[in-house]
Amino acid sequence: MSIAIKVIAIGNILMGDDGIAIKIAKNIEGFLKENHINLIIGETDFEYCLSRIKKEDFLFILDAGYYGKKIGDITILPLDTYTSHKNGYTQHSYSFIDLVKLYYNEIKGYILAIEVSNIDYTLEISKELKVNMNKISDELISIIRKKGKYFE
Repeated sequence: MSIAIKVIAIGNILMGDDGIAIKIAKNIEGFLKENHINLIIGETDFEYCLSRIKKEDFLFILDAGYYGKKIGDITILPLDTYTSHKNGYTQHSYSFIDLVKLYYNEIKGYILAIEVSNIDYTLEISKELKVNMNKISDELISIIRKKGKYFE
């Protein structure tokens, strides 16, 4: 049983900053390939993402987030300590991360949430994110190197 490191980028590119993880993942794709890290561009297709995961994988889930930080800052959340903040149960209210925890409860990895400012119907990401794309990409590469080095 070999462990594969996978980066899964989720978000909606039609909703402005919500698509930042997709844009950043494409920006760091060369680094990922060079380091034999699988990239899954999932966008909003959670079923596709789930079909690409194995229980022994180590995941980095890239997503947009609101944590009250500076736009472009990255929040690192270990998957094993993630808990859903949902108050009810319905088939259509689960996030991708909720489904990962439901089907792969013991899976290891991190959620890497990029702080955003504008989620609205637009194909453009905000100016603050656009001017910091390379900085955010470099920081994510550094995080992936540091957190994934156990498996190299």
